[in-house]
Amino acid sequence: MSMKKSPIKVFIAYARKDEALLTKLRTQLRILERTKLIEVWYDGEIDAGQDWEAAIKNALHNANIILLLISADFLNSDYAYEVEMEKALAMHEQGKAEVIPVILRNCPWKRTPFAKFQALPKDGVPASSRKWLDVDEPYHQIADGVGEIADRLQEQIPLKDEARQKQIATLPSVIQQLIKDMVTVEGGTFKMGDKEWEHTQPIHEVSLNTYQIAKYPVTQEQWQAVMGNKPSDFDGCKNCPVEKVSWDDIQDFIKKLNGKIGLDFRLPTEAEWEFAARGGIKSKGYKFAGSDNVEEVAWYRYNSNSKTHAVGGKKANELGLYDLSGNVWELCEDEWHDDYTDAPKDGSNWVRGEAKYRVLRGGSWGNVARKVRVTSRSRKHPISKSFNYGFRLAHSL
Repeated sequence: MSMKKSPIKVFIAYARKDEALLTKLRTQLRILERTKLIEVWYDGEIDAGQDWEAAIKNALHNANIILLLISADFLNSDYAYEVEMEKALAMHEQGKAEVIPVILRNCPWKRTPFAKFQALPKDGVPASSRKWLDVDEPYHQIADGVGEIADRLQEQIPLKDEARQKQIATLPSVIQQLIKDMVTVEGGTFKMGDKEWEHTQPIHEVSLNTYQIAKYPVTQEQWQAVMGNKPSDFDGCKNCPVEKVSWDDIQDFIKKLNGKIGLDFRLPTEAEWEFAARGGIKSKGYKFAGSDNVEEVAWYRYNSNSKTHAVGGKKANELGLYDLSGNVWELCEDEWHDDYTDAPKDGSNWVRGEAKYRVLRGGSWGNVARKVRVTSRSRKHPISKSFNYGFRLAHSL
């Protein structure tokens, strides 16, 4: 929850035949990158061995500004037209990104859906046109236009005010630490589920916006600081995960915590939980949260001595998150569904008002390795309490 403004993310879609013109534009945009105003991504940023299509989808999904470098070759590209352009239009309609057609070469672009957008350079004169007396001028205009939009978007990024900072400073140190330990998970697209169990099928694609999730499960000490009681069976370990709390109890905890600081903490959705456990866009595809070796990352049946352990005692995953495999099952916001048929594609809270149970994820100190995988899920009634499940917090951005 830093007060520092993040660079505005700029995604560039282009045709291969326009790489020379892209290079000229990148030269101008690097000046804005040096000031940390923007962060530019195009497919030249993809590392060897990365999934090309997934990398593009993730970068496009996270973009604040989408530059479409328009030429006949771009408009004739099936991928550019049917994937990148369609996604750009959808993000514009949803208010998630600014779309800027950049006219590189002459083509009938005004007959495309982007005719309604304000194009760059000025008056839509193609950057490659001989009308430009100064060959750098069109690229300078494009960079200036991007900079103006980035300035406006940064002003819209909410920063916590001074009054809230002072309010947080009055809270117990353990609650201040809980707030400080929220980790930003950059949004992206991933394949949720696996073929291990019927209730983790069908494997389906989910696209998430950027959000925050707690580095650790909520501890016994943090629970006591907010609620004033000690519900846990495994008493005497203040840094162990709180357990013996129901889903309904957790909603009371969240309501009281938010009332103290004026924020909107909540439980993660099931998709947010799994995306974070897998390592988000930094995922290396591990079976468990941070490793294929369960001993490295999890307290489970064969090393836990039949009890919980202090959070952070095992290796973190790719995002710096701990205890997502084992220690305690973690409750999510969603109602339980027997499988993923018709699950939300945007990773939102899946509630129909019909289910009797809430979702648990990640396994516990009492489970075998198979049950502490990043895809493992179970269910509990919202008033049920047990010494093998707890929770961690999430926060929308």
